[in-house]
Amino acid sequence: MINITKEEYEAIYLGLDVPDYELLVSAPDSTDEAWSLHLRSKLWRLNNLFTITDKDGQLVRFVMNWAQHVVYAATLRHTRIIVLKSMQQRHIYTMVSVLFR
Repeated sequence: MINITKEEYEAIYLGLDVPDYELLVSAPDSTDEAWSLHLRSKLWRLNNLFTITDKDGQLVRFVMNWAQHVVYAATLRHTRIIVLKSMQQRHIYTMVSVLFR
């Protein structure tokens, strides 16, 4: 249940208080373990307990992609972050490239 490699995970969450990669890719063995380890981790809960509707209308388990991990890690470092939509990013890039040619 995680969409990134261990190396990517360690690079994204470097210096942050997050669970080991192995905890995120494993399922709890017992109810006690689930409560004591897995359910305490917000990152594990996000990647294992939530479902979304995909493009085909099917109910699937939510699994964070690389970009979502980067944004989540940024929120752990600082509570206020600004995430631009793709169209906004494109316009800003165009504006910056025109201004600084």
